[in-house]
Order: sequence, then structure tokens, then C-alpha cells
Amino acid sequence: MSATTLAGNRGGRRRRIQWHAGEEARRRKAEEEAGRWKAGEEARAVWRRRARRDVRRLSEWISCLMDTAARKMYIALQPPISIVCVCMVVRSSDRNPKPQERW
Repeated sequence: MSATTLAGNRGGRRRRIQWHAGEEARRRKAEEEAGRWKAGEEARAVWRRRARRDVRRLSEWISCLMDTAARKMYIALQPPISIVCVCMVVRSSDRNPKPQERW
């Protein structure tokens, strides 16, 4: 039962206009909130993408460091540590699935 039917005939028209104005304001406010929320979501998505990209860059950089360190260690201490170095390189290539030139 809406406010218009409660008003009856006595001054019903004025009340109906007021009620509609209130509805309009409520709807406008809701739309505004939704718009603000959507904008916030988009901003958060951008931040998530940036963070993901930064993490990817960092992990690539670390794996690159690991590879150079492994190469240096392999060259420095040939037989015993060579196995460990190979394992390190294999592990870093697991993290970084792109085929790359290792040695």
C-alpha cells in the first residue's frame, strides 16, 4: 500500500507529488552510490593489475639473479656443487615457465 492511496482524496495530489519527489531522490542517491562503487571497483582492479605486474617483474628479476649466481657458482666450484646449481636452475625455471636460454 503506497503513500498515495493512504492520502485519500483530501490533498492527495500534493502528497503524491511529494512522495514521487522522495522516490526520485532515493533512486538518484542509489544510482550515485552504485556509480561511486563501480568507480572504486575499477580503481581497485587497476591497483590489483599493477601489483600483479610488479610481483611478476620482481620474481623474474630474482630468478635472473639466481641464474647468474648459479652460473658463477658452477664456474667457480666445478664438480661437487654443479648438481646443486642444476637443481637451482631447474627450480627457477619451474617458477618461470617461459622457455629461456639458461647457459
